[in-house]
Amino acid sequence: KSDDHAGHVGHGEQGHAGEGAVKLTPQVMKEFGVEVERAGPGPIADTITRPAEVTFNMDRFAHVVPHVAGIVRSVNASQGDVVTADQVVAVLDSRELAEAKSAYLSALERLELTRSEFDRAEELRTRNITSEKSYLASRSAHAEARIAMRGAKQKLNSMGVSDVVLERLAREPDAILNRYELRARLGGTVVKR
Repeated sequence: KSDDHAGHVGHGEQGHAGEGAVKLTPQVMKEFGVEVERAGPGPIADTITRPAEVTFNMDRFAHVVPHVAGIVRSVNASQGDVVTADQVVAVLDSRELAEAKSAYLSALERLELTRSEFDRAEELRTRNITSEKSYLASRSAHAEARIAMRGAKQKLNSMGVSDVVLERLAREPDAILNRYELRARLGGTVVKR
């Protein structure tokens, strides 16, 4: 080995310390201020500045808006809060919702009434006790009640009221009709209120 090649990657058996290894003599290390230490955590002095724009992943971003007009009674989530999907984030009082629920309950009652009248008319018709005109009037009233019921249900569904809530409403007709629960569509962090 000559001094001309000191500090260079060895190409023969004598200078080869491993694949891609660099062998430096103590004199060369001292001359160039090279220090060898065990790698560990620590600050990195170099900073790279590049123009960039940070945006939300729009596939995981949702605007939570009510389907009805109303007055906000309570807000259950603030900016920075983490919410789960379907969590109630606000509660509103809505006259529009109360009217739609009342129409639904009325249509439900009317449907039950016309169903029992139609069933009775059908039984009387099979026993030839009632007229065809009376039977047809009962059948028509029942069909109209079914249509009104379907319309009232669809109106509530379009306001964001689920079928589960409608079934509960039918069992508990004295429930608060104007309460609208605004729910998070996705789990995540509230970024703006």
